[in-house]
Amino acid sequence: ALALTRGLRKGRLGASPWPTRGAMAKPPGAGGPPLRRLLVRIALVLVAPIGALFWNVAAGPLGFVAGSAVLWSALEAGIFYKVRAVSLCKNIPFIFRLLCGLGLDVQVVWLTGAADMSSAVQPEYGSLMDNISGVLADASADVQVPLPKHIATLSIVLPCANEGEFVGKTIRSVFEATPSDQLKEIIIIDDASVPPVAQLVSQEELDAHRTRVIRHNRQEGLIRSKKDGGDAAKGDAVVFLDCHVKPMDGWTGPILKNLRENPRRIVVPSITALNPDTWQEISPYGGGTKMCLTWDADFFWCNEYPGPFVPIMSGGLLAMTKFWWVSIGGYDSEMRAWGGENLDQSLRTWLCGGEIRVAEGSRVAHMWRDPANPKTMLRYSIPTNDVRRNRLRAAVAWFDGWADKVRTFPQFEDFKEGGPLQIGSLENMEYYRKKLKCKGFASYLERFKDFYLDTGRLPDSVYNLRERKTGLCLSHEFANGKSKGFILSPCSQGSELQRFHEANSGSRGRCCSGVKAWDFDACLTAWAANSDLTTSGCDYFGRSTGQHFKLSDRGNLEWNGRSGCLAPKSAPEAGQMRVGRFSSAACPSRVEPLGGQQLRIVSRGLCLTAPEPGEAMSFETCGDAGNKAQVWTSSSSRRANRLQLKSNAGLCIENVAGVPALRKCEEESGHQQLFLANLTGRVLLEGDAAPLHLCAEAPPVEAVRLAECATEGQRAKFGQGFSKLDVKADGTSLLQDEELGTCLKPQKQGGQTVLVSAECPSNQHDPEWRWHHDPVGGQLRNAALDMCVDANDFHTLIIYPCYAPGQNLKQRYLLRSNGWLEMPRSWADNGRLRYPAQCLDSQPIAPLGLTVEDCREAQKSGVSWERAWPEVPLETQLWRKAVAKNSFLNRYQ
Repeated sequence: ALALTRGLRKGRLGASPWPTRGAMAKPPGAGGPPLRRLLVRIALVLVAPIGALFWNVAAGPLGFVAGSAVLWSALEAGIFYKVRAVSLCKNIPFIFRLLCGLGLDVQVVWLTGAADMSSAVQPEYGSLMDNISGVLADASADVQVPLPKHIATLSIVLPCANEGEFVGKTIRSVFEATPSDQLKEIIIIDDASVPPVAQLVSQEELDAHRTRVIRHNRQEGLIRSKKDGGDAAKGDAVVFLDCHVKPMDGWTGPILKNLRENPRRIVVPSITALNPDTWQEISPYGGGTKMCLTWDADFFWCNEYPGPFVPIMSGGLLAMTKFWWVSIGGYDSEMRAWGGENLDQSLRTWLCGGEIRVAEGSRVAHMWRDPANPKTMLRYSIPTNDVRRNRLRAAVAWFDGWADKVRTFPQFEDFKEGGPLQIGSLENMEYYRKKLKCKGFASYLERFKDFYLDTGRLPDSVYNLRERKTGLCLSHEFANGKSKGFILSPCSQGSELQRFHEANSGSRGRCCSGVKAWDFDACLTAWAANSDLTTSGCDYFGRSTGQHFKLSDRGNLEWNGRSGCLAPKSAPEAGQMRVGRFSSAACPSRVEPLGGQQLRIVSRGLCLTAPEPGEAMSFETCGDAGNKAQVWTSSSSRRANRLQLKSNAGLCIENVAGVPALRKCEEESGHQQLFLANLTGRVLLEGDAAPLHLCAEAPPVEAVRLAECATEGQRAKFGQGFSKLDVKADGTSLLQDEELGTCLKPQKQGGQTVLVSAECPSNQHDPEWRWHHDPVGGQLRNAALDMCVDANDFHTLIIYPCYAPGQNLKQRYLLRSNGWLEMPRSWADNGRLRYPAQCLDSQPIAPLGLTVEDCREAQKSGVSWERAWPEVPLETQLWRKAVAKNSFLNRYQ
């Protein structure tokens, strides 16, 4: 203001707002551009903010903030351009001062307007009650939802499907536990029960308990039943209960108190256990209240989540005002049967201005399904396709980009574009999302960051954990669809069973104190020092010291603050390694380049190994590329296509009377030290007589197993690489393992026909060796037996009568480009049982167990761990993009 006053007194208002340095040096009164130049330049600066203000109709708060800030910055800079004459800023160009003002004004406008914008999206109850019209108008002005002036009465909705005697017991229990002045009505939704509810409970009893029945003529499912009950409710609040519960005395008080505090709140009681025989609460303690959301659009009990708020409600027992029921549109009208509605309701509430809270002091005893008690068994069907569809609908509607993460799980593969199943239109969800100006899913993750960030649900990276000494990787072991434990097995970068990350809260509440299997609820666990490594569900909030694992910079996988270190239970000894003798006949062998002149000679998955003094040369299990006994250096000869192979000790391989041995290298000693490499897939050692084939004998015939799919570089692990040989017009072929020189065939063993790998036949037309692979259904059908390969117990493969194509996942196999014959991953129980992908393996490696031992012993034996193939997972990439997009204004739109 002083600068402006001084400028006006001197009559210099028309000076240029951004003069050149030469102009700045002109003496007073030397003249300048007229006033109109200043006005034109300010007008040009204001074009952007004015456009932004008009664009704000569609752009939201971000356009308003940016436009307002630029407007004020331009006005300030235009008015105070004379500040250069009276301050230390005189040499700073006008445009820099403009940008500086812009930055400051963005912060001022945002900070002053944030509260108003937040309340516009999430109005508090008080501001709603002060609304002049007393209503919440729909975005399209076609629905007016009256705000509740009083919340005093309850409509209690009981969806019932073939509940039998439990219907009457539940009606009486609800009526007796609910104060008369609070109970508006009990609504029974009879979902085509047999016999009907009207035959189980007399009309006199229904009337005496203020109960009315709405019956479906055909079974509509739980979601439709609850929706019909909520729509029909006449009370100030709607309470949903299951049809086999007993509320405890005083249960309604905390519910009404919470709803009166905030009518946009959903409240849940503590859910305890009910004895179905005595109809008494088993215990008032340990009731469930809170659930947490997983990346596969599922949920689990997480009562230890701190505070009164509920990330995801279980969905069976809850209460909300009729006002909020109507405002958010009730349940998704396109969901079917059962499952997923709690995800939709929870996310719809949290993202659209509401909240979910525990009604402290309210208890409802619930009868849980018990397989040992037939009285509790489910008496209606739950179609698996509907459950998966409902969950995916909720995810696609509310997860934003994270819905792509949900689709990576096997239970949703059928819903891919062009797949056999579809989720249907989301138009009704999109309508309410727009109407309520709902926030994005990133705001949900931020709201519950103490679960998603502090427990490692958004890991910085996922990786394999490789033990350097053995060259094997930590692997997640499964049995019957459930986590069994952890073992060491051959490494595979793409295996879902070998990807891990840090997880679980640490001592200060921040991540991380443990190690978790990525996309599985399974954490490394040891219950005591010198005990075996096992697994259990993750203690995400870090209370269990048995799950405290950390990879140190020295390569130790430390347990419970260096109380022990993870190590293999027993490293393979030389006598336990696979050893192959030299074959007397031609067999597959190859040269594997290691860079420069170094190489390995590989045959049947084994490597040619230099012997210790006094021992014979042999083929042994291939170690890593640093195993010097298996690394050979080639030197060229004056003879074309011939090589000498030197060991690490500088000795050369020589053909000594048909037996390979190490001798002093001599170029002129004859042909016995010269090689022909890769001649029709053979490595030959020349000699005075017939060439010596450098290859291992065929392994013994054994049953083919299912094992974790593994790779060696780009190749399938030895014993897992198959290809079609001699394909005929009828589509049949041999299935050959080129590395081992064997083929697949059926063979009788122990009363059943199993699949074995044996030397390929000279007569390739023999139907016993020929197979037809259906590329669509995936069945492997034997031409002689007209039967199919079956996974049996997911371990030993058998030959079994063929099912209809596609009906049995145990008979589905894919031939991958790298040679895997893979049984694809699958699932059961709506995805809660997982069956990871496995491959046919004729040379399976015995799994190696793990134990927690003294760290000094582990270091002494050379145990060392490293992270292999780290990558940032999709869920974290999406989170980082959301943070980067919104970090400047610190808001998630």
